[in-house]
Amino acid sequence: MRYLNKHKKRKHVNKECDDCMNGFDSEQDLFNHLAAQHSDDSIEYECETCSFTFTRPEDLELHIQIHTGEKLYICEVCATKLLLVLFLN
Repeated sequence: MRYLNKHKKRKHVNKECDDCMNGFDSEQDLFNHLAAQHSDDSIEYECETCSFTFTRPEDLELHIQIHTGEKLYICEVCATKLLLVLFLN
């Protein structure tokens, strides 16, 4: 499913980044991407465990859960505890 979403974002999009050719569903998504990925002013947030960097603090927070193993999200249907809210989709 993840690869299908990547394919749709790259090949079937409304907006495209001129710098890296990534596609986005909306003008706002493209704007956020440009600000985070292609701006000289972008701030980098670094993981203290593995030194991986992120341009958004919320992405770093999600990433840190990989190291801690913390499962903060619970499926409302089956009560399975999940590492990332993304896995609920």
